[in-house]
Amino acid sequence: MEDLVEFLALSEIFKDVPDQDLKEISSICKIEQYTKNQQVFVEDDHGDHLYILFSGSVKITIRATWRERKEEMIQMIRPGEIFGEFSFIDGGRRSASAIAMEDVTILCLSRADFDTLSQSIPASGLCIMHNFAWILTSKLRKTTMLWRSTMQ
Repeated sequence: MEDLVEFLALSEIFKDVPDQDLKEISSICKIEQYTKNQQVFVEDDHGDHLYILFSGSVKITIRATWRERKEEMIQMIRPGEIFGEFSFIDGGRRSASAIAMEDVTILCLSRADFDTLSQSIPASGLCIMHNFAWILTSKLRKTTMLWRSTMQ
């Protein structure tokens, strides 16, 4: 449990969340394991879970019908990073697919569990939502720059 709390403290999504609250968060995260080339989720699936990569690497891809290739890698996820955040936030369909590039261990947090947690520790819930905003803004900026570079 202590190792998990230390890991969460280093993750971008839980930056500045007190250790006591990280213990509570670690107790509601489910641990999932995937083997190399196994899909974690598929584009257009329904989803409401956030994933935090504990070990290994995960490739995020989209169907790129506008290019010759049918699949385009848009991001490589490393330990401590999150993915699946769009569906976690809005409960909509997955905007991309996630594939294990090697054997991976992932922490999984459901939206329902997060909502319950946010009601019991609102200051940390707000902190996590601020971190979400920073992460999403950063990803949007990177995506915008990538899109601009392909338009030249």
